[in-house]
Formats: sequence, C-alpha cells, structure tokens
Amino acid sequence: MGKGGGGVPAETSTKPWSEQEPYLKDIMRQAEIMYGKPIYETETETIAPTVKTTKLNRSGKTYVKEQPEPVTITKQVLVGREPGTAELSYYSGDTVAGFTPEQTEAQNLIEARARAGSPLLQSAQAQAQNIGEGSYLDRDVDLSNLRNTLEGGYLDRSPDSGYLEGTIGGDYLSRLPDSGFLKDTLSGESLGRSPDLDYLIKTLKGDYLAPESNPYLGQYVSDAFEQTLPQLDTSAIAAGRYGSDAWGAMKGRTMADITSDIYGQAYETERGRQAQAQQLATGLLEDAYQQERGRQYGGEQLMANLAEQAYQQERGRQYGGEQLMTDLSEQAYQQERARQAVAEQYATGIQEDAYQQESARMMQALGMAPELARADYDDYAQLAAVGAERQAMEQALIDAEREKFEWEQRQPWEQLGMYSDMIQGNYGGTATSTGGGK
Repeated sequence: MGKGGGGVPAETSTKPWSEQEPYLKDIMRQAEIMYGKPIYETETETIAPTVKTTKLNRSGKTYVKEQPEPVTITKQVLVGREPGTAELSYYSGDTVAGFTPEQTEAQNLIEARARAGSPLLQSAQAQAQNIGEGSYLDRDVDLSNLRNTLEGGYLDRSPDSGYLEGTIGGDYLSRLPDSGFLKDTLSGESLGRSPDLDYLIKTLKGDYLAPESNPYLGQYVSDAFEQTLPQLDTSAIAAGRYGSDAWGAMKGRTMADITSDIYGQAYETERGRQAQAQQLATGLLEDAYQQERGRQYGGEQLMANLAEQAYQQERGRQYGGEQLMTDLSEQAYQQERARQAVAEQYATGIQEDAYQQESARMMQALGMAPELARADYDDYAQLAAVGAERQAMEQALIDAEREKFEWEQRQPWEQLGMYSDMIQGNYGGTATSTGGGK
C-alpha cells in the first residue's frame, strides 16, 4: 500500500512473470486434484439494522439517525473436499512381526519347566536331606571277599592241585605213553598196508596201453608226417602225379604206416613194462610184509620196556606228590593267616576312606546340580534364538513392505514438490499501481 497526493492511498499489485504463471497454475490445479477439490456451501446471513439516538444539549432537541434496511450477506463456506487422487492413509498391513512357532514353543517349554521345577534339583535336594540326616553313615563298602578272609573262610582251602591229587591217588599208573603207531604195529594193523604203489598198479592194470595216455605220441606222429610227406609230394610232382588219385592213395597209405609203426611200438614197450611191474610188485609186497613183522616183534619188547619205565616214573611222582602236597597245604595256611591279619587293619581304613570319598563326591555333585539344571534352558534358548532370527526377518519384510507403501503414497507429492521447486524463484514480473489521486 502506498499514499498518493492528497492522502489517497495507492494500491500496487504484483504478478509473476507471464511465462511462469501457467506452471504455477498447473501446480495449484494438480495439488487440488491430489488433495481433493474443496466443496463449498452457500450460507446467507441477515444483519439487522441498529438505531442510535443522539441528544444534543444545545437546543434540547433529540436527533435520531436510523440505519439502512437489514442487509443480507451471502458467503461460501468450505464444508469438505472431494476424494483426492493422492490421499495419504495409514498402512493397513501388520506393522509388528508376531512370535514365531519356535519362540512360542520355547516360551511354553520354559513356562512348563518353571512351574514344574527341575527334577535334577529336586533329586539333589533329596540327596542333601539324606546326607544331612546321616542316611549313608551305616553303609559299608562291598568287602565280601575281605570279610571271608577276616572270618577265616579260606583257611581250610587247599591250593588248586588237581593234577597233584591225581598223582597221589595213582590215577596215572595205568596210563601208558602216547604210542598210537606202536600199538598199530603190535596189533598187526600195519601188516596189510602196502607201500605207495599207485603208479605201479596203474601199469599192471594197463592204464598206459591206450594211446591217449601218452601225450607225446601225437606229436611224434606229426613230426614223422612233416619229415616224410614233403618228400612224397616232391616225387609226385617230378612224376607229374601230384593231386591225382594215385598220389592221394599213396599219401594215405604212408600216413597209416607211420601211425601204425609209432603206436604199435609204444604199445609193445608198455606191454614190456607191464610184465616187469608184475614181478616188481610181488617182490615189494613180500619185502614190506617181512619188514612189518620184524617191527611187530621189536614193538612188543619196546612196549613192555616203556610200560615198566612209565610205571616206575609215576610211582616216584606219587611219592613226591605226597610230600609236596603236605608242604603246599602248610604254606597256604600260613599265608592265609598272614592275609587275615593284614585284612583286619585294611578293612577299617577302607571303610573310613570310602565313606569320606563318597561324602565328598555327593557334596560335589550337589554343588553342580544348579548349574546342570540351568543348562536345561540352553536348549530352550537356542530354540528361542532361532525364532528370534525368523522374527527379525519377518519384521524386516514387514518394514520393507510398509516403507514401499509409504513411498508410493509420498511419490506424487514429492514429485509435485520437486516440480514446484523447479519453477519457483524470482524470474521477474509485472507490478501495477492504482489510485493515488486527490
């Protein structure tokens, strides 16, 4: 506002740069669309006139000045807005991740354990009460073997000498030394045993007369063919008869003659060996029989000598066993008596030490019970930790989804704000003044 001549105020209006004005209007239009177009209602207000009375004392008259007729004023009142295209709203999804199944299970397990208590602690408390009441003072160490020693339970036990008792009782007098082969000789069971004449018997039976029993005969025949047949072929070629029927018949007869000579000679040789084997076998059998008869006679003398010698040795052992048994029994008795005396002192010390050690172990175990009971919660804690990791991941997904939702809602406004920032600024304009006259 300014003042012109004569005190009349002047009005000045400033407009933006004409090139800038369409963009500003566009921003306002878009903002109205996004925020929602305003809704107006028309309201009418009637203003009643007022009467003022003024008294003038100068003349004593009263002047009344009346107001105009009642005035009706009409105005637009904002009552709401139409839904905008970019209205902001609160995220409708979950904003907090709930407990995972692992967390719920761990909580239930911990609650159940807290309500029921630790069975380990309860057992430890019971053991502590038993110790306090002296329930274990009358418990002895397992000393059954030591107790038998103290009571003389082993004084009448002889040393383990089963073989010695058998000797003293003469159980071995009738036992001859191990001479199974000698017994066979004495009984004549070896007379019918022939020497190993397997090869000789096969010769006698004629097992080697057959051509197939000699693996070399076939090779002999083949070698003879290789030496003879080439000469025969050479003669046939010289005479011009190679390949003729006569040549074939001659070759066949030659091969047959060679085969018959070799196999026949081998047969005759084997027949000679067969005749020699018959004579040899008779002599061998007779010699073997005579030798076995000689061994049989010598075995009888030897057996008698061995039996007498074994009897005398066993009688000597029997006499020595009686003396040894007496000495062993006395020695064992004295040793057992000595062990009995030592056991009396040892038993007292063992019982005392065992009681002290057991009491110490039980107290140590009782001290460990609370820590062991707390260790049960480690498994629950691990389960809860797994649930916490999954809950954190679920919360991260929820936060990401919420941030995306809020970003999508802010995007139109942020874009409009960036648009507005770009066109704002003093780019120049037009100023118009009115008024200022007298």
